[in-house]
Amino acid sequence: MTVKVKTARQLPAAPLDAAQIQQVLVNLIKNAMQAMTKGGTLTLQTGEGSDGVWVSVADTGGGIPQEQINRIFDPFYTTKKTGSGTSG
Repeated sequence: MTVKVKTARQLPAAPLDAAQIQQVLVNLIKNAMQAMTKGGTLTLQTGEGSDGVWVSVADTGGGIPQEQINRIFDPFYTTKKTGSGTSG
């Protein structure tokens, strides 16, 4: 697996909870790594827009099947056999 990091040189302060943002990023990165079963590229980016700062986590994994896409924001939904989610 290849990791590309494209971070902004300087970002303004943002009213974020550091612990929560860290946990979100850990979860996104873990999921991205698991989605790329045959290698791939994980890209992490940061930047600034007109309405604040942003963070992007992207991977070259297979994506989310259409039949599951409507559930991705359901709390604790998962398709994995183990973890904190409940499969549906």
